[in-house]
Amino acid sequence: MGQVLNQTSRFEVAECCLAIHELLLLRDRAGLPVHGLDDSCLPAKPLLSLCIRESSGGENLQEGQLVALALVRSGSAAGSSREPGHYLLQDFLVLPEFRHLGLDSFLLETVIERLSFLGSPKWQLMLEVLPGDEVLAQRLGFKPGGHSVPGNLWLRSVG
Repeated sequence: MGQVLNQTSRFEVAECCLAIHELLLLRDRAGLPVHGLDDSCLPAKPLLSLCIRESSGGENLQEGQLVALALVRSGSAAGSSREPGHYLLQDFLVLPEFRHLGLDSFLLETVIERLSFLGSPKWQLMLEVLPGDEVLAQRLGFKPGGHSVPGNLWLRSVG
């Protein structure tokens, strides 16, 4: 069973393996684009995939509603090349009705904790910041990537 987020056992976090329809449903409910996404948008083997679900009260974590997700892959911001010490949060989602509960901070800190076990003392985490999410990204410790990072990727250095 996953780690319980609070004393009321309302939420649990665990590593997960998502099917494409689950990702598309979560993205749609979070108000993110889903048009044109298919199985190719999921890495074959993400480095780390964490889900937060509402606790169903039973032993099977998969029964609870999926409310947040972090998919992490290794590599550079440019996409396919792999650079040691660079990780990309491919999807970092919290459903709107579950925002402002601290799930985003908890999920990010869990990602950082898990990535810290990979051995590199210093590394960077990249996050695509959508319009309107700049304040959240700053609160979570990310800074605009500048000229060295394409698009709207923001960086957080660790270590």
